[in-house]
Amino acid sequence: MPATKQTFVFDTRQALQDGSYRVTVWPELTPKGFLSLDSELLFAQVNGIAKYRGYQDNGQKYEMAYFSNYFDLELPNTNKIVKKLAATTVGASGQVFALKVGYEYSPIFFSQTFTLEAGSIFEYGISEYGLSEYAGSVLINDQQAPAQGAGNIIQIGFTTDINGTAMSLQKLSIYAKQGKVL
Repeated sequence: MPATKQTFVFDTRQALQDGSYRVTVWPELTPKGFLSLDSELLFAQVNGIAKYRGYQDNGQKYEMAYFSNYFDLELPNTNKIVKKLAATTVGASGQVFALKVGYEYSPIFFSQTFTLEAGSIFEYGISEYGLSEYAGSVLINDQQAPAQGAGNIIQIGFTTDINGTAMSLQKLSIYAKQGKVL
């Protein structure tokens, strides 16, 4: 979409449970063309060819953000009081992660920020002086954050910076209670 300087990327490698495909929006990216070769993605740019790889943007970190659609928890005439947000991430490595909740289509969000665990990753067959440590090769973080506010329509999301390592959001949960009927 050159007019809005947005590129929509559809991951068609595997359909989701509902038959749809993952979609991401790459803002400020206006390539002249794309070429996919096996596991490589090339972009034709005005000043040359760019290759999509790694977890940086031209050697710099970039912000990853996800926000849900607006929802009413199937109680359209009832106020909801959000008590807690929770997220499960995989592959994070010490980056700052912010859980967010907003109400009534407002661009202002309540945000709870924390640093994801940076633990060590050990590999099978690596040992020193006969002592070995083994663990999974992917870090899993479960975070919970208190929330505040109430509203009829809710939106949840998160932001984090990606800087050289992968990070995948596996689950985003909201804990709310029913408020007064509107």
